[in-house]
Amino acid sequence: MHVVKSDKLRLIYVTNPKAASSSIFKLLLELSGIQVDMPARKALRRASYKEIARDAGVSRVRFSRRRARRFQKEHKGYIFFTFVRDPYGRCISNYHNKLNRVAKQFSPRDYYMSKALHIARGPSAWASHLNGVAFLKNRISFEQYVHLLQVKGIDFSNHFAHQRQAISYQDLKFDFIGKVENFDNDISALLEKTDLPRDRNAASRKNPHENISKSDQDKAVLLTDELREAIFALYQPDFETFDYDRNG
Repeated sequence: MHVVKSDKLRLIYVTNPKAASSSIFKLLLELSGIQVDMPARKALRRASYKEIARDAGVSRVRFSRRRARRFQKEHKGYIFFTFVRDPYGRCISNYHNKLNRVAKQFSPRDYYMSKALHIARGPSAWASHLNGVAFLKNRISFEQYVHLLQVKGIDFSNHFAHQRQAISYQDLKFDFIGKVENFDNDISALLEKTDLPRDRNAASRKNPHENISKSDQDKAVLLTDELREAIFALYQPDFETFDYDRNG
């Protein structure tokens, strides 16, 4: 498990891939007085930023699921929170951003072709894996991608696994679970539970995450009735646990 802990805010964020985690990382750093000039996730991996973050009481912690309950007991008084996302939107986002992981696992020929092309394009293309993903999307359609998940399974990566599993829902007691689709309001409601001054809470609303309307447009274009049913079958536990509408 991965969490980001803020001792100053007494918040512990349980990471959930493809559910605004990068935005939440950035927000926790900024609310702790740390400005970063790169994606917050990368900053928390760099020694220089790690030291700055540690001095501000922010740290990224990894532990086994077996230690989840013990970890929570050790942090009595902290607010444990996470964010979840509409399974349709999350599945579409994974196609646009993490198709390389599916290809590496289930379509290695396409994956290594994309890597070769990525390398051949030179250093300017190496900064983002999305250059390789763009090639893969020409090789693997959204329909084929969903079919691969149906046939091969979704447990090969937390990005594709049930969100229940990714956040260890059964092992931790959450004080707050927000929804990406209501990000600004839910972040504000979460921070109301802390000792953060109201003006700084309000400032947090200036950090919107990705454009949800774009996700809605993608759903309208990509989700046939058949694919909608397939994704619902794959992620039914998340629809039911987090109260998402299968017709949404």
